[in-house]
Formats: sequence, C-alpha cells, structure tokens
Amino acid sequence: MREFVRGAPWWTEDGRVVRADPADRDRLPGDTWERAGLPAGVRLEFTARGVSAVEVTYTATPPSQTDTYRTTPPVFTLLTASGGGFRTGANGDTESVDTSTPHGAWGTGAEASGDTENTSTPAPQNAGDTRAKADDRAENGVAPSQQGGNTATPGAPTPHGAEGTRAESDDRTDNGDTPARRRGDTRTTNAPTPPDARAQGPLDTPAAPGSHSVWVQLPHADGDFVLHLPETLRPVLTGLRPVGGGVLTPRPRQPRWLVYGDSIVEGWSTSRPHLAWPALAGRALGVETVNLGYAGAARGELASAEQLASLDADLITVAFGTNCWSRTPHSARLLYETVRAFLDLVRRGHPDTPLLVVSPVVRPDAEAVPNVLGATLRDLRTAVERAALDAGTELLPGGGLLDAGHLVDGVHPGEAGHAVLAEAVASALRKGHSRAASS
Repeated sequence: MREFVRGAPWWTEDGRVVRADPADRDRLPGDTWERAGLPAGVRLEFTARGVSAVEVTYTATPPSQTDTYRTTPPVFTLLTASGGGFRTGANGDTESVDTSTPHGAWGTGAEASGDTENTSTPAPQNAGDTRAKADDRAENGVAPSQQGGNTATPGAPTPHGAEGTRAESDDRTDNGDTPARRRGDTRTTNAPTPPDARAQGPLDTPAAPGSHSVWVQLPHADGDFVLHLPETLRPVLTGLRPVGGGVLTPRPRQPRWLVYGDSIVEGWSTSRPHLAWPALAGRALGVETVNLGYAGAARGELASAEQLASLDADLITVAFGTNCWSRTPHSARLLYETVRAFLDLVRRGHPDTPLLVVSPVVRPDAEAVPNVLGATLRDLRTAVERAALDAGTELLPGGGLLDAGHLVDGVHPGEAGHAVLAEAVASALRKGHSRAASS
C-alpha cells in the first residue's frame, strides 16, 4: 500500500501518515504536532492498465473543529496525471492535454506550465465567491456528493463498498459518460469508456467517518492517476486494488519538493486539497510535493528545521511569518534571527539543494499595525526578506503577490489566490534553476 502513497514524510507505527517526525514529537509545539496529523497534500499515485475502477479501503474520523474550515463535503478527488485526457488548471478548471511531451522537467518547465498558468489574472475572491464556486462545481458534476441523485449522505457512514461508487456513477450516467445504470443498482460495469469521458474534470467520490471501502471509477482504463484524500477526515489507508481486472502499479517517483509554512501552505481556504498552491505548483513543475504546512503554527521552530534537514529533497520552499505577527508575537529582530537560524539548520542537511524563501503575503489588518512587540507585518516581511538574502537563498517577496480581494477572511486566500501563488512560486523555482544551471 505504501508504495502508492506520495507526499508522506513520516509514518507512525500503526500506519498513519504524519507530517512531522514522531520520534521528535517532544520538541515540537503542541499546535504543530496537532496539525501534523492532518494528511495535507498526501495522495495515491498509480498507473492503471486495463482498470475500470479502483477500490480504496480506509478508516476515518469525524473532522475536528479546526478542520471545519473546509466546508465542502469530504471526498476522494481523482485527477489524470498523464497519458492523455484532462488535467486540472490552477483555477480548478479542466483543460485538455497533449501528452506527447512528457511532464516532469521542473526546471525547464514550459511543457508543464499549463497546470498553473492562466492567460488572465484570476478575479479577486471573497468568502461568498468560495461558496459559490463550490456550488457551481457541484451543479456541474464535479462534486457528486452534492448532486440531487446522490444516495450518500455527507458525513454519514457509507455501507461497505457501495455508496461512493454508486453515487458517482449515477451522476456520470445522467451526463451520458458511462453505460446507463439504474439508480440504486450496486452492480459495476466494465464496459468500454466512451472517448468523451477523457474530457471530464476532477472526479469526486464521497467519503465518511468510519471504516469503509469505496470504488473510484476511472475515466479511462489506461493511464496515470492521482487520488487526493478526504484529508479533513484524517483517513488511514488500508488497501488499494483494481476492480474487475487489470493491473495497478505505483507511478515512478518524481523529484521531491518540501514546502514548509503555515495555514496558507496547508491549503486554507480551498474547497479541495488539490487546489492548494503547493499542490498546483507541484503538478505544474512535475515534482512530488510534500506539504509541511501547519495551520496556526510554523513560526520557524528549529526542531522543524532539523526535521526538514533530515528528509530527502530535490528542492525546498520555506514560507512563514504571518503567525509571528499576533499569534506568537515576534519583533523584527527576533524574526530575522529566527529565519537565519532556521535556514542555517536546513542547509546543514541540504547544502546544495535549491531553497526558495517566500515572505508573508498581504494581510490588511496587520500591514501597518504594530504587534505587542512593536512590529508591523510589513516590518516582519522585511526581516524575512533580509534574512533570506543574507543566507544566500532564492527569495520571492510575498507582499505584492496578492491583494485584499484574493483573501476570503482577511488572512487566507481563496482558490483564485492560491492559483496566483502557485504560478508565482513555480516561476520563481524555474528561474532559480535556470540561473543555477547557467552559472
């Protein structure tokens, strides 16, 4: 099972993915360890040959109060990674793909840039826009759990092995994308998939707390797929197998990208895990994203720096500082020294690995307002940027990347904002790689 899992930095003895080192738990703040239990960005990646659907078995728990930030029902989200068909753009929309050119050369990048680049700047988004976008996706069949014909109740236990598949199949039947089935019929079909199924967008299969088995229909029988988890349920995966014949193999490993940061890195406030900026940028770059974002935490703890240093990595991005304004107040001088020490420790494990620092994005209520130690967010952003430059890392200044219209709550960007961040970070990483290659 583990050979299919991507984005998992550590495992507990009972088979749970955690995003901090369990052996080092005592040195971590409690809020960091609590968020480490959320499998943000963790996914299954597999190559299918002659497979109509996959069965996933898992055990999950109800969302915590903190995890209710993601208001859409929990789902498994299937994306096509390559081999023809569709891919997800940075704004969550689907576009057709010419896969005659292989993806994955993260530094050279033009061939993969379509995953995150738009020809126009995404419109500003507020909290109402986020809800509207989620509703629009549901009406268009992206989220079957919200369709009228769905027999699964979000958040309620699903009968073993039936509801998730049946609900999703019913929705696609109504759209003509699979052979017709009667509602309530739990039989599966291995009939050939029509060619137009390859043009579908991300496919969602409902998930629920408890121990369940769900069938995830594949839009075509052959290809590479990515299955994102219902991460707010903190699922423990126990099995993955093809349904009705065929073969599943793990996708080849890609270069590994560690992304450390706060709630914005973790994915707040996107409707689905695959729309968080690290996930978007990772797909554009053709790398394996390891999300080390910790909501409400990530203040540059040195234990976290040492943990990053201990992990294998082909590139690293560090993006924190906002929680150093109010939640755990820092002065500008303290944050400068914290960032320098953090980067120095990371460099001990990765002396030559490309390292990009992203300073805090805009937060209107904090930009010019001093915290209890006299530092505005603007002061803290400057401190982060000075520390990055003095440490000799690549720097992406965050203050001008977003505007207030991208924030759904004055702090966290919505999906349009995450798309902007993904494009900016992917571009910065490519440019840094090009500079290094030419020097």
